[in-house]
Amino acid sequence: MTRRILTAAGALLLAAAAPAAPQGLDLGFRGVGLSIGNTERWTGLRINWSDAGVREVNGINLTLWKPAPGGNPGFVMNGLALGVVGPAAGELNGMAVGLGGVIAENRLNGVGIGGLGLISGGPVRGLSLAGLAAISEGGMRGAQIAGLATIAQGELAGLSVGGLALISEEGMRGLNIGGLATIAEGRMAGLNVGGLATVAEGGMRGINLAALATVSEGDVGYLNGGGLALVAGRDLHGLSFGGLAVVAGGSILGITAGGGAVVASNGPIGGAALSLGAVESADAIRGLALGGYRVRAPEIQGLSLSVAMNRATDLTGGAVGIYNEVRGTQRGISVGVFNKAQVLRGIQIGLLNHAANNSPPFRWLPLINASF
Repeated sequence: MTRRILTAAGALLLAAAAPAAPQGLDLGFRGVGLSIGNTERWTGLRINWSDAGVREVNGINLTLWKPAPGGNPGFVMNGLALGVVGPAAGELNGMAVGLGGVIAENRLNGVGIGGLGLISGGPVRGLSLAGLAAISEGGMRGAQIAGLATIAQGELAGLSVGGLALISEEGMRGLNIGGLATIAEGRMAGLNVGGLATVAEGGMRGINLAALATVSEGDVGYLNGGGLALVAGRDLHGLSFGGLAVVAGGSILGITAGGGAVVASNGPIGGAALSLGAVESADAIRGLALGGYRVRAPEIQGLSLSVAMNRATDLTGGAVGIYNEVRGTQRGISVGVFNKAQVLRGIQIGLLNHAANNSPPFRWLPLINASF
């Protein structure tokens, strides 16, 4: 027994001294059993100092040191891969655990746990845990969690968490959380949260939140919030709020609240829009609009409430504010200190009312003016 232990120890020392060529002490039959050293192919338990030129291992592989220069791009590991520095192979299938890290040059399928990092040159499928960073040059699907950053050149799908940052060069689907920032160059779908910012070059669908800003160059939908700002490059739909501003390059539909402003640059605002500052659309406002300072749009349909000013080209419905100005046709009622309409088809109630289409002396009237 002692002789066998000494022989095994000698094999490990020889493997450490010259790991360049596949070699080792095999205790088994036809490539099955126990192998100590740099065996090229093995099924069972394989123990080696540093892997070099390995082709395939099925079972358990324990590597004590980092791989030889050049790596093992053709190494397919099926089963449990363990490493003090960290297991490294072309393809890892099963479970891979390394105190330093886990490296898959082509793909990783299963469970990967790296004390410092987990790196794959291709797609990652399954559970991936890394103390510092989990990085894939392909997509990542399953659960990807890293202390500092989770980064994928492909799509992130499932549960994706980065202590500081979560980044995808494509899209994200599922539960996506970045301690400081969650960033996707594609679309986001699901629950997307960034401690400071959530940013997508594509659209966002689901629950999209950030302490400072939620920003998308595309459509944003369903439950959307930014502590300071919520910005959609195109349409914004659903329940949306921004501490200072909510801005959409297209339309805004749903219930929207912006501390300083709610603005639709190239589309209508529909539903209920609330702001302590301004509610403005370059197209139309339909529904309920409440602006502390101003409500303004070419067309207002519904109820417009403002402490200071309501301004529209055409108004259908009602407007309440200190100053209500309709530069076109008013159909409905306006209540304020000063009400002004180019064409009145309704009622004005205020300290002073002006209806340009009325004949004198009914063009300027105190308290109430009307035209039908």
